[in-house]
Amino acid sequence: MTAKARAGTYVGLLCALGVPMLIPLRALLWPHMAPHFLLGESIAWGLTAAVVCILVYWERLPLSTIGLGRPTWKSLWWGIGGALAIRVLVAMVILTGAWLSGASFASAFGHDMAVIEKLGSLPLALVMLLALRAGVMEEILFRGYGIERLAAVIGHRWSAAMVSLAIFTLAHLGGWDLIYLLIVFPAGLVLTLLYLWRRDLWANILAHFLTDASSFVFAYAIAHHLVRARM
Repeated sequence: MTAKARAGTYVGLLCALGVPMLIPLRALLWPHMAPHFLLGESIAWGLTAAVVCILVYWERLPLSTIGLGRPTWKSLWWGIGGALAIRVLVAMVILTGAWLSGASFASAFGHDMAVIEKLGSLPLALVMLLALRAGVMEEILFRGYGIERLAAVIGHRWSAAMVSLAIFTLAHLGGWDLIYLLIVFPAGLVLTLLYLWRRDLWANILAHFLTDASSFVFAYAIAHHLVRARM
């Protein structure tokens, strides 16, 4: 790796793993909703585009080096399988916690009512775009680029994956309570293992999108049910 390419890697890692941890930005990116919807989305897509540009034009590496090769039918099936695995593992975490500490533990994993109401204030199409952006941005930053380029720097793929997973989990503190990380971590773990196994970021993006989309739609439905109940 040339000095120029290495410098590009450092800048890219700063963007991918460092910037999302900045406290002022976390409040915009997680959760990514009104009243800062447009600003948060612009920052998220801009940061993702910057990382991709650094990879291609500064480091001179193809997108396939971060798992963005040509998608195949296997990408579809592994994406669906990854989403199902996340649902199963998260359900096991919730049920185990409820069994160990009482039913109140499970209720603590519900979305904050303020977040639900914000979701309900958005058109459903924008809710789906939120899920799509989350899948694209977070998988490129934390899985594809974060793991591959950090591994190139430190020389150990699994260590890079664990660092990226930790940052992915902690970054969600910007918009959620601490206990919510007990959902974010297992979801991130499944996505990390899926990427390490398949090195197919398309599958990861699909798994992430399906997971977030189903959660957002569920919260959206709850919000509208609450609005109707108040009328």
